Amino acid sequence: MLVEARIRAFKLFSRLVSLNVVFVGFFVLVGWVFDITILKSIIPAITAMNPLTAVCFILSGISLWAYGVSKNGSEGAFKTIAKICAFLVFFIALINSARFLGFDFGIDQILFADKLKMYTPINRMAPNTNIGFLLIGISLLILKFQSPKGYRFCEFTTLGSFLISAFAFLGYFYRVEEFYGIASYIPMALNTAIGLNILVLGILCADPNRGLMRVVISDNVGGQMLRRLLLPVIIIPSVLFWVRLQGEAVFHYYDAEFGVSIMVMITIVIVTTIIWWNAHSLDKIDIQRKIQEEDLKKYRQRLEQMVKERTVALEISETRFRRLFEAAKDGILILNADTGKIAEVNPFLLELLGHTKNELLGKELWELGLFEDIVASKEAFLELQNKEYIRYENLPFRTKDGRQISVEFVSNVYMVNNRKVIQCNIRDISYRKRAEQALKEKMHDLERFSRFAVDRELKMEELEKEMKELRQRLEGKIK
Repeated sequence: MLVEARIRAFKLFSRLVSLNVVFVGFFVLVGWVFDITILKSIIPAITAMNPLTAVCFILSGISLWAYGVSKNGSEGAFKTIAKICAFLVFFIALINSARFLGFDFGIDQILFADKLKMYTPINRMAPNTNIGFLLIGISLLILKFQSPKGYRFCEFTTLGSFLISAFAFLGYFYRVEEFYGIASYIPMALNTAIGLNILVLGILCADPNRGLMRVVISDNVGGQMLRRLLLPVIIIPSVLFWVRLQGEAVFHYYDAEFGVSIMVMITIVIVTTIIWWNAHSLDKIDIQRKIQEEDLKKYRQRLEQMVKERTVALEISETRFRRLFEAAKDGILILNADTGKIAEVNPFLLELLGHTKNELLGKELWELGLFEDIVASKEAFLELQNKEYIRYENLPFRTKDGRQISVEFVSNVYMVNNRKVIQCNIRDISYRKRAEQALKEKMHDLERFSRFAVDRELKMEELEKEMKELRQRLEGKIK
């Protein structure tokens, strides 16, 4: 989370830098148009920035801004603009470099030629400025190269420009002309040195996920140490040396030997303090890491114990299920809920149907001819997929040898390892059906016997009645 925030902050900083250098170049050109010295050179007594240098700043800023607003350097209008501006910077610096080899095209004299000639010597682009922008142009051209080697070369040229501009800035800071001027050529302007330094930082921050900046934004120990030490290591020696020079050369408080001694002692104290502070912070981080590792170790052990217990419980449960599955006196089928293919079958069903296990596994239920009505079987499977439960009291089944048996068929759907499966319980009810048929026949016979017994009783009653009437007639005749 912090790394992502740093990435966004660095990219925003890069876009702000791009706009800043564009404004620097623009205001310098305004200074040349209206002869405003502070816009051209910051301090009146020092070298003014050449108009062509200002143009290079504007082109570099536009190129860096276009890279920043494009999405990961993807092809499009912004990338085209960035490439064109970067090439123009490189081309201008390359053509102007010919002047130092004896081929003077005078392109740095095109803008405001009359005003440039008023300076002694004539205001031209300095050699170190020229080399700085030559390297900047190369860096911007290859900034979005995807290969590690290409981006490493981009960083190399960018840091080369930084060294040139940093030397020039320190030269102005310490008043050492050899740092910002080369031989008899016009020196680099102070605002040029500052602008190049800022531009270099913007280029490095344009893609902080790669190269040197990847370490800077990192949350690892290396990244934390770099963020703590980088600025102090750069700023503290520079400021101490400047203070030493002021006390020695300007105010004459002490001689050179005393100034060097004081600077060395202060540097030792400050650097030792920084190192101790950084070591103390790293020690705290290391202690926290060890505590976390110990907690992680204990958690891993508990987790491994839980896994072992769950594994044993699962094995026991699986063993019980397998025993029940294989010892069950009902047939059991396990189907894939999506395809209807048989995944498992228990021994009782194999014996009941007369099939081998290989004949059933991987086959669809209706493909085996187990059901009398194949179309109805498919429809029943679709109904089972939708309702997740189906039951048939009397379903005709065919065995492998062609015999037909009656079964009770119950199916339901449940989840196993986040996948739906279908369990079909099949019970042979042929014996029960035969018993029911025999009972029905016995009931029919009993009913017939009952009707026969009733008829016989009625006939006996009629016979008794006739005998009674006959007896009465005989008695009447005797009288």
